[in-house]
Amino acid sequence: MKIRKAETANVWEKHLTEPENLSLSDMRVLEANYWGPIKRWQMNYSLYEKGLLESSEWTLVIDQDVTFLFGSDYGRAYWKQVSTGTALPAELVSYVDAKLAKSPEANPARFYESIQNALAKEKEQ
Repeated sequence: MKIRKAETANVWEKHLTEPENLSLSDMRVLEANYWGPIKRWQMNYSLYEKGLLESSEWTLVIDQDVTFLFGSDYGRAYWKQVSTGTALPAELVSYVDAKLAKSPEANPARFYESIQNALAKEKEQ
């Protein structure tokens, strides 16, 4: 995912902190950032089906992306909708579903808050 504009970064932040307040425009910005990786996963799976990639190769890209992209509440809801409403390969959907089921809700905002807290503690010392 590439965030080139402050507006996109603001939408990304909002989807983590107040997903219920996203506008339709915000949701479209997120969809544009979600759809590319999904299509890459689908392409890699297609190459695997044709014998051009090993199983570990098509799953590696998913392993690297899935929690960051779809680990948040909004991301999980989006994945649930898109994975049932499209013609994605069943094995790919099952793999992503299993990865998400095994990973706790991942909210990068909490990670960034922990960095801010660590910086504040250092200043106190």
